[in-house]
Amino acid sequence: MKKKVLITGANGNLGKKLILSLKEYDVCALVRSDRAENEVKDLIKEHSIKNIEIVKCNYLDVSTIKHAISSCRYIVHLVGIIRENKKNNFDLVHKQTTKVLIQALKDSEVEKVCYISVLGSEENSMNSCFSSRGSAEKLFLKSD
Repeated sequence: MKKKVLITGANGNLGKKLILSLKEYDVCALVRSDRAENEVKDLIKEHSIKNIEIVKCNYLDVSTIKHAISSCRYIVHLVGIIRENKKNNFDLVHKQTTKVLIQALKDSEVEKVCYISVLGSEENSMNSCFSSRGSAEKLFLKSD
């Protein structure tokens, strides 16, 4: 299998910087909306990036995620929000997407997973963003 990295939340600040730093890897950029897809397309065009594919998907669909990771050796899980809105809340974006990713990883050939959280994330935090991030961290730590 080629050195291919899947990046969730590829259109975010960290995702874009990571894409630019992975010139020696093939990259699969996961995004969830047309807007996010267009942001990554703009980055690709601006920097003449050749080794990347964009996959627009529902982060809560195990089969879609499983298919996306099937050709990847490494995953960097960057999905996250700092504000809730009508469509996305902290539990859904941080914890539920992590559950789906962990489920999709079962029986995969992925060698390494890196989850980027935030400083201060604890499951019992009074801050719901930190609490959901802490829960996601715990899910990864408990997974095989």
